[in-house]
Amino acid sequence: MESILENILIISTYIIDLYVIFKFMTIFFVGYSYDKIFLLVAYSIKLAVSGVVAIYASYPLVNLMSYILSIFIITLGYQSKYSKKIITTILIYMCCFVSEAIVALVIGISNFNINQKTSSGQSFAVVLSELILWFITVLLSRFKNLNKSIPIPKAFAVAILVVPVITIVMEILVFQQSEIEDNIAIVSLILTVVINLVMIYLYDSLAAFFKEKTQAGILMAEREYYHEQSVLLQHNYEETRKFRHDIRNRLTVINELLATENYKKAIDYISLLSEKMEDTKMYSKTGNVAIDSIVNYKLTQANKYEIKVTSSITIPQDVEIEDDDIIVVMGNLLDNAIEAAEKCSKNRYINLDIEYEKGCIIIDISNSFDGDVNVVNGKLRTKKNDELLHGIGLTSVKETIEKYSGIANIEYEENDFKVKVILCV
Repeated sequence: MESILENILIISTYIIDLYVIFKFMTIFFVGYSYDKIFLLVAYSIKLAVSGVVAIYASYPLVNLMSYILSIFIITLGYQSKYSKKIITTILIYMCCFVSEAIVALVIGISNFNINQKTSSGQSFAVVLSELILWFITVLLSRFKNLNKSIPIPKAFAVAILVVPVITIVMEILVFQQSEIEDNIAIVSLILTVVINLVMIYLYDSLAAFFKEKTQAGILMAEREYYHEQSVLLQHNYEETRKFRHDIRNRLTVINELLATENYKKAIDYISLLSEKMEDTKMYSKTGNVAIDSIVNYKLTQANKYEIKVTSSITIPQDVEIEDDDIIVVMGNLLDNAIEAAEKCSKNRYINLDIEYEKGCIIIDISNSFDGDVNVVNGKLRTKKNDELLHGIGLTSVKETIEKYSGIANIEYEENDFKVKVILCV
């Protein structure tokens, strides 16, 4: 009878453990793309590993290694950076250790050996630990930035990883002591719990800080784009008004030149008028203020760098996409295109094509570049000096594409670089 109850307790523990891990994943990876089949297999592996370890190798050190490894395997089912997966794995185990430390503080488990097999009498402690771990997930769900994929400086990321590991190792060493005063054990446990919870709070705060920094940059860029658009519109209006006002006089001049068979001067004069019209060119006239603003602003900048610009933009004025999102995507893509084309000594060009088809915005950008690409581990890397801000920009683009269930494709050959982005709106 006791054996049956013990088995029921163990099975219940495994079920609670899987549910708690799932809750953690929803906290750290909410909104991320994921592979359902892979996750199903990963959770099955976690369940199988837990069972095998419990039966054949229930040693604290083996439990620790198998738990960390199985958690990391589960994180592989989510589309995110490996740094995010590693940090998530460490933070989850850290929470697990905190729950076990609290149980040890309550029921007085001490003087254990990491090479000694865990006794079955500790099953109740494991169940209690899982319940506390579930309560921790409830607390963590109140943190709103743990799931953000924002580039964090390496120094902070290393600190977030190293500090919990050090505290856990130190606490394990403390618990292995055969003779230790209760007060010291209690204080060390409390400090371990506090330090690890502070690290989670720090990670959440850092994510919030860089999120605000990104949003502030976007808002500043928006204001700049809208201001430049208003200047362009005003300039275009004034030039058009003057042109229409003087059109009769200009036609009279052209007529006189043609009448006197002074064709060269007539051609030169017409060319001069054409250049004036080109100076006030509007590259985007969709009626959508956000799209027109960012496109006209960026392509006008490109024109100042003597980059040949062609554009074809045919989308509805009321296309259903948030202004911030289209500005983030177009701003970053055009910035990269301008920077690449500007480095070319000759034949500078940018071709922009945006169209709306079957509920999707299709963006095609091709530009000249010097043929030099920075590829690391099969992935393109930036050559910009400010990699952090560039990383934030690209992260924003990636998140926006994922938000609209879109895709992005990059191709390059010789001196031609092409980017295609599809946003399903």
